[in-house]
Amino acid sequence: MYIPYYPSNWEALKKLIKILNLPAGTRFVDLGSGGGRVLAVVSKEYDDIEVYGVEKNPYLIEASRRYLDRYRLKAKIIQGDLFSTDLSRFDVVYGYLTVDALKSLRDRIIRFIDSGKVFITLDFNIPGLKPAYIVKIDSWPGRHRLNIYGKRGIKRYINL
Repeated sequence: MYIPYYPSNWEALKKLIKILNLPAGTRFVDLGSGGGRVLAVVSKEYDDIEVYGVEKNPYLIEASRRYLDRYRLKAKIIQGDLFSTDLSRFDVVYGYLTVDALKSLRDRIIRFIDSGKVFITLDFNIPGLKPAYIVKIDSWPGRHRLNIYGKRGIKRYINL
């Protein structure tokens, strides 16, 4: 499945950082990490967590590594397919993914959030799932939003 590269906008990332409350040792991953923007912002804010990105495109992986190295940030990039990534290794997953991609991941996401973990999407909902929280990002109604999925334990990672 092809997922186009659209970086998360800066306003969304500011809001993401504002609502995240990641305790030491948290394992955060950006599925389809692209150029590393999310990895950089989260790594800069939290120096006591593990930050990962999963990306398939070798050119974007190289760009991410250069970007992270330039600012001496410690995020790790995993070259691989986000559809085969073992989500259970992580506590908080972020993804700016298409509806089709989220639909393909739906069953795995359900198991993930049922285990007390948090899945965050930018703009697009996971088909058939209702977010626990929706955080609007800008003044255009419905334009940009963070959809936060989780059950028990969600307050451990999200400050709303």
